[in-house]
Amino acid sequence: MKRREQRTVRAGLSADNRRVLRRIERFLDSYSLNEVTQEEIVTDLTGMALECQQRGQPFSEAMGMDEAVFCQELVASCPRETRTERALAALRWMTAWIGCILPVMFLLECVFPWMSGDIADGLYYVPLSFLCKYLAAVLPVAAGMYIFKRLTYCSRSLVWTLFAVVFLFVFITVSEVSARLMSTVILPLSVWLWLWLFGGAFAFFHIAKRCVALTVAYRQKRKLLKGQERTEENESF
Repeated sequence: MKRREQRTVRAGLSADNRRVLRRIERFLDSYSLNEVTQEEIVTDLTGMALECQQRGQPFSEAMGMDEAVFCQELVASCPRETRTERALAALRWMTAWIGCILPVMFLLECVFPWMSGDIADGLYYVPLSFLCKYLAAVLPVAAGMYIFKRLTYCSRSLVWTLFAVVFLFVFITVSEVSARLMSTVILPLSVWLWLWLFGGAFAFFHIAKRCVALTVAYRQKRKLLKGQERTEENESF
């Protein structure tokens, strides 16, 4: 089932079945599964949910157990991410966050011109203290969100609430320090160049991770097929 077909199928599911699938996906995220394997699992579960709905049976009832237990049994023999996959996923996540910082600052400057910096000749003249303040506030929170998401099941509302609280705390804490140390340094930055650089880096890490995930999944399938062939040969004798 292709992604477009899967989205179409999901749109036809009931709200309860879609909610169950979303919770299962968040549980699966916490197991750091191989990306391709996780997509195949979600595709199969989407098809199962559709079949249950056509029979008039809730998907949660068809599972016959708690969602957490169901996911534990489901992923027991599934391949996990390799170190390379985890490293590329982390780089992709952090690159996306860093890439958003300057455009967000630029938009804030357009809406609230008195905040900091100046816009002239297609460049954004931003104080180094202001840029460091955002970096110091965003990066630890982004890293914490990434680790928290991948190590345990959590609701999105909880994650975003924690993000907002910690961001405000760190932002206020480092604001005074950065202003004192780097208040006179002004950087001329191109927002478009910033977007191109970090957008390109994000695309590179995304493609690299996808290629590694496909390779790992392919090797896993080959190993399973060889095991099945050996089993069949032994049974034939």
